[in-house]
Amino acid sequence: MKKENKKIQPNIKHLILCEGNDEKWFFIWYLEYLIKNGHSELDCIQIEDIGGNEDIKKQLGLWKLSPGFEQLKTIGIIRDAEKDADAAVRSINQCFSDNGLIVPDAPFSLSVSSDGPKTIYGILPGFVENGELKNGTLEDLCLQILIDKQSESKMDIIQEYLKELQTTFDYKIHHIHKSKLHTYFASDDKYIGSKIGEAAKIGAFDFESPCLAPFRRMFESLTD
Repeated sequence: MKKENKKIQPNIKHLILCEGNDEKWFFIWYLEYLIKNGHSELDCIQIEDIGGNEDIKKQLGLWKLSPGFEQLKTIGIIRDAEKDADAAVRSINQCFSDNGLIVPDAPFSLSVSSDGPKTIYGILPGFVENGELKNGTLEDLCLQILIDKQSESKMDIIQEYLKELQTTFDYKIHHIHKSKLHTYFASDDKYIGSKIGEAAKIGAFDFESPCLAPFRRMFESLTD
């Protein structure tokens, strides 16, 4: 649970609350990339860590009480789909509803209220080709957008390594997506020991990847 004082900066019009510190810093650096590459209008977006899924409802309520909330035009949420994207959508919708905010019609879709801020939300890792939400997490998205041109071949080796570990020592890795990504980081001197946000800052990910398109449109829709 996040305990620090919640403060909305003076120039901020749009607040995006993320599930966890990794998501917060990943999207801070993605937003910084967009701002530096022709989207200076996005500098009025503030991104904060809301904690785990179980904290979202309470934390959203606390942000509503924070100084500067009345200046916001939009409040949004980004969280992992985990094993059930539909359940994640229902949970977010309930959080908005329970906090007296308008419930968006669909993921990545901005909804307008007559008596409060607009709302929007995104689900990680995004969409599959048929337009349905994927199950998964930020790490799954990160594995798709590694900027290293050899990352796919390296990942094949990493996957075999992790499979052999589990077989040889008779145990199961329960967060295989995390293990894959951080094993990749550990294999490169540039990223070794990095958290996702740190890796994003130093260039591990392709911020022009089509996989990020829903999140880019989400940010751009706030300032249209």
